[in-house]
Amino acid sequence: MDKKMNIIKSKIVGGINGLDDISLKKLVDSSLNFICVCDKDSVITYVNQSGIKIMKIGSSKDILGKSLYEFLHDDYRDFILTGINDLLESDDILPLRFIDASGGAIDADASFTELNAGKDLTYKVEFRDITARNNAVSALRKSIDTLEQRVEERTCELQEEVSVRRQAEEKMRHMASHDDLTKLPNRALMFDRLDVSIRRSHREKRLCAVAFIDLDGFKAVNDTMGHEAGDKLLCAVADGLLQCVRETDTVARIGGDEFVLVLPDLHTRENAEMVAKRVIEILSQPIDVGSGKASIGASIGISIFPEDNKDPEVLLKLADEAMYKVKGKGKNDFAFAK
Repeated sequence: MDKKMNIIKSKIVGGINGLDDISLKKLVDSSLNFICVCDKDSVITYVNQSGIKIMKIGSSKDILGKSLYEFLHDDYRDFILTGINDLLESDDILPLRFIDASGGAIDADASFTELNAGKDLTYKVEFRDITARNNAVSALRKSIDTLEQRVEERTCELQEEVSVRRQAEEKMRHMASHDDLTKLPNRALMFDRLDVSIRRSHREKRLCAVAFIDLDGFKAVNDTMGHEAGDKLLCAVADGLLQCVRETDTVARIGGDEFVLVLPDLHTRENAEMVAKRVIEILSQPIDVGSGKASIGASIGISIFPEDNKDPEVLLKLADEAMYKVKGKGKNDFAFAK
């Protein structure tokens, strides 16, 4: 196993333990490793001073004459017992576990060396105590596992924090661009959608309609049935308007009882007219507001891109003016800006 043991092996000349030479015994005793000599029955006939300390025994008499297997851990005893001859024929260093006098486990790197062969077989067992190293490695591994677990936990915490932050940001963005009551796009988002729709309609050489809707009779509902009923009515109107348009269209609430429809990709003005008629039909039906049925109507003004104008704000203004013309003529109807 090391230079010292090569010297020991070369100097063994006789005797059951082969350690009659005084200088040789001193050399063996000075080793920091456990060293013992066993006979053919694995009875210990010699142990060095380090072995006495490592095994936590008072003196050599507490171990001499005892079987080596008494000091082996149960998990390794049968393995050594059945394979001793193979071990003596090899120079392998084996990971083993011994048990000291106090019952404590000793992790070891051990080697088995044949000293005398035949019927007077003797062999040497030497091992280095690596318990402290293994404990340090275990402690380091545990520390690493703990650190990795903490990193994983912190990563999960950060991911959760990022998710919560993103949800909050998304909610704030939604609140900034949508009506709080009806959840429809507000004026700002409506203009963004209108701008995109105009550019797409221009590119595809199609029409884009802006329908300005003002509810007829909404104030009366608010005054007679209360603001809660008025809020329910506005939400019902929002749902009704969504039923009248395509998924690619936009329904927005831009004021108290004012709504705007953005209808891109139209082939003719009649397409916008059909939507307006459908809106009037839907909103003319009695609406349940919890405390009763509310009856309202809708005055609608429609402007068309590019016939009426190409500017989003001008198109909305023209639709608004057309809506007021309807109001002046009796309400619950629609009219084009031009």
